[in-house]
Amino acid sequence: MNEDVINIDQFAEIKCLGRTAKLVKKISENEHFIIKLGSELLTEYIIAPLYKKMLHDSAPDIGLVKDSNYTRLLVKYYPDFLTLDEFNKAKESEVRPVLKGLEEYAAAIIIGMEEDTNIDNIGIVKSKNVEGGNEIYNVVKIDHGRSGVTTRTENGILNIVQSLQRGSKQVLDMHKFKKAIDTMIQVLNEEEIYDMFVNRINMLKDSGFNVEPQFDHYLELCKISNTGIHDAATTYTENILKQLKIVKKFTSDLGLILKADISKLEKDSGWLFNQLQSFDRKKYSMVDFIFQNQCQIDGMDPFKWALDNNYCINGKNPIEYAVHKNFLIDKMNPIIWAQQNNITEIHGIDLVLSIVKSGYEIEGKDTVLWCIDNKVKINGQESSEFALANGYIMVDKSYVKIENDVIKHALKHGYKIKGQDISEHIDFERDTDIIHDLQKNGFKISGKSPVEFCIAKGMHICRTDPVDFAVQNNYQIEGKNPLAWAINNNYQIATIFGHISPMEYAVRNKVQIPLEQLGCVPDDAQLKTGIQEKHLKTYRTK
Repeated sequence: MNEDVINIDQFAEIKCLGRTAKLVKKISENEHFIIKLGSELLTEYIIAPLYKKMLHDSAPDIGLVKDSNYTRLLVKYYPDFLTLDEFNKAKESEVRPVLKGLEEYAAAIIIGMEEDTNIDNIGIVKSKNVEGGNEIYNVVKIDHGRSGVTTRTENGILNIVQSLQRGSKQVLDMHKFKKAIDTMIQVLNEEEIYDMFVNRINMLKDSGFNVEPQFDHYLELCKISNTGIHDAATTYTENILKQLKIVKKFTSDLGLILKADISKLEKDSGWLFNQLQSFDRKKYSMVDFIFQNQCQIDGMDPFKWALDNNYCINGKNPIEYAVHKNFLIDKMNPIIWAQQNNITEIHGIDLVLSIVKSGYEIEGKDTVLWCIDNKVKINGQESSEFALANGYIMVDKSYVKIENDVIKHALKHGYKIKGQDISEHIDFERDTDIIHDLQKNGFKISGKSPVEFCIAKGMHICRTDPVDFAVQNNYQIEGKNPLAWAINNNYQIATIFGHISPMEYAVRNKVQIPLEQLGCVPDDAQLKTGIQEKHLKTYRTK
């Protein structure tokens, strides 16, 4: 379809298709199109070339048509087009033909983040070709107005597959599905996607179309704050790239599923759902199923295969992963199995020490205490000696942590908690007692005090701005008065009045600032910005 905007006078109306669309014929040619107008025109037009690149003839060409008042979409019309719902009703009493392209369609709407996936939004087109004397029907992608919206993780992807199977009454071939995803990933790259979106936005602007209201509508659907109309292409691109990253991980995991020896089970989406429905999908992924059930891969124990092939399981070393999930390796505790197989290091450090630092439990018990009970050395040291040197004491012939507080113990010894950074286990908005305890006693999170950590992360602390919190509680920031630090670092303080300067904060709250801690003393002209003359004396007070 020509990229130029076409005048609507070149088309003759055939019939209306609802309130916002009509079927038309181009006067100079025997071609039919649909002309559309609606609140999601922007997204449909922007995303169209992405679907075209992934699905080729199974996605329509979409251009622009204009009259004196409006810019509309000009969509290629498929002859013999039916929605999937109409197709199901028409073929209800017949031997059901196989739908071609269902796996490719599934891959495309997942990458394209399509929200509207009901059977009225899936197109079926009769092919001119036949196979073995049978008619062929192709699945086509229509109506992209709700694309770029829904991010889907593994569960969401599997739910889409399940929904498509129900709607089409056809089981997806998971090998074809994976191949479709892999092919689409190969033809998409960040720069090309961005340039594609920029070009489409510029075409709309050049046609006189007001992009901003529909971009705001798109952001509402995505639950994203408006970052400015100049960021439209970036926003669409970042959303698609985020989904692509998830899909790459999914197709890698799916490849492992298809490689595994799962006896008496079909390796298709039906199998995935039958197995995962009884699997705690919030806690476990489909890859977990292989390792929990010891399904062989290439004739090997899955953990041995992972170790031999340097395969990280959900981003973790296989031994570390087995400990984290409390899985067995070859029917043995993973630490014991590793020792018997002369595996002594992961991540370049002692295996057991790495598990200790990760904060994982073994068989429901603190790792150090488990090592003592099982006479397992830690970093070449007797576990009891390691315990006494690392915050444990002997009480009634048993070892216990000196620090009952898990967070403080982990911070003091540089450990994680269940494989996660300490910050993941602190609610900086509500854990007031913990935050004051850590701040007063000099504990560091990633090398920073709690206040400094929240500033670096752009977070509130105890439901207030970190500098405000520090002022109220007489805490320093990087060894300085918090307001002096804020002035030196051009920091704006968040308040109920909006973001204000440290100087205005000082005047409003009648707080003194030690001028000797400032990099340079502001002159009266600077001080008067947003501050009344009568308040200058308050600010000047040392």
